[in-house]
Amino acid sequence: FSLDYIGGDAYVGGIFQGSALFGSHQMTSTANSVNGFIAKIDSSGTWQWTSNTSGTGAQYLTKISVSPSGSIGVTGGLVGTTQNHNSATFGSISLSGEYYEAFVAVADSQGSWLWAKSAGSGMDDNYINWGFGGVGWTQSGDIIASGSICAGAQSSCTATFDGTQVTTTQGGQSN
Repeated sequence: FSLDYIGGDAYVGGIFQGSALFGSHQMTSTANSVNGFIAKIDSSGTWQWTSNTSGTGAQYLTKISVSPSGSIGVTGGLVGTTQNHNSATFGSISLSGEYYEAFVAVADSQGSWLWAKSAGSGMDDNYINWGFGGVGWTQSGDIIASGSICAGAQSSCTATFDGTQVTTTQGGQSN
């Protein structure tokens, strides 16, 4: 689970399986799989809203960061039930991957998903840490995500980040 604060409000992100209840806000996971969620609780302890992911396999939402303008950035990982079979849906935005993929996504101040991007290779892409290692914001409002790619690769490995490719050296891992 991950937590961030802004103003007197707290934002929490994490995982759940089955159903979860946050005040009057109930979520149910897809086919009883592990799904990610974000939720907001105000300074008086009242849950304001929740939003969750769905898809095949599992979506591990591990880090959350709220920008000064109220946008919510999250990172995590997609884990398929079989190789070449994982997906995640963030509202109407769908991601898919070929192995253990990492993702970064942004929601607005009300928890509606604005965009989501996956990153990965044919190897383990930060699955060891359940997705990207960190998330934050620049002063100009751009999101920054960190993590590793190509874990376990015995030769060079290429990962793709929204169309941009990064290649590690033989036996290397890029962080």
